Amino acid sequence: MDVGRASEVFLKRLRSMLPSRSVRPAVAPSVLIAIVLAAAAHSQSRGADFPADLAPLSRVPVLNIPAVAVAARETPADSSASGGPFLFADPFAVAVDPATHGRWEVANEGRTAVWRLRVVSGGAVSLNFGFTRYRMPPGGRLRLYAPDGIAPDGIAPVGPFTSADNESHGELWTPLVSGSEIVIEVALPADRQGDLELELGSVNRGFR
Repeated sequence: MDVGRASEVFLKRLRSMLPSRSVRPAVAPSVLIAIVLAAAAHSQSRGADFPADLAPLSRVPVLNIPAVAVAARETPADSSASGGPFLFADPFAVAVDPATHGRWEVANEGRTAVWRLRVVSGGAVSLNFGFTRYRMPPGGRLRLYAPDGIAPDGIAPVGPFTSADNESHGELWTPLVSGSEIVIEVALPADRQGDLELELGSVNRGFR
């Protein structure tokens, strides 16, 4: 998927999903505030239900996303003098799934399969993600968090997203997570690993 297509899909999907758990790069300021508050409500610590017996993050592969172009950073926040959409993020098209990127591990004495990927975009003030394929099996969950567990603004990790977030359109568009490096983590019963459907299609780099 090229950048133009990613931008089109990103905007179309997020317009259709608001006011659900999603964030688009061009929204009215009042809507943006409501989304950020919803994201905070959907944030929590990793908790005891996530495996502790995992390799250090230094051994988890990194997906490096180019920094936002200077031209995008210089784009006025309001697209019009009359208070148009608030522009705060720039989408970048990717094609990432657990078979091609990241690291799988087995934890909890073989009962839990865990997949992790670190996503880095230098200079980004926040990241959010468009999963163009999302189907989580029962017992599985996905979370997003900063490498140290706490985002720069003090908000705890976002998630979990579970099978309750499976939609008929088969996609998931996440709230913002502050910072330029985010860990995507999936944990699910080891015997359901083959049932996971997950593809990351867009990384949306916040620049204000």
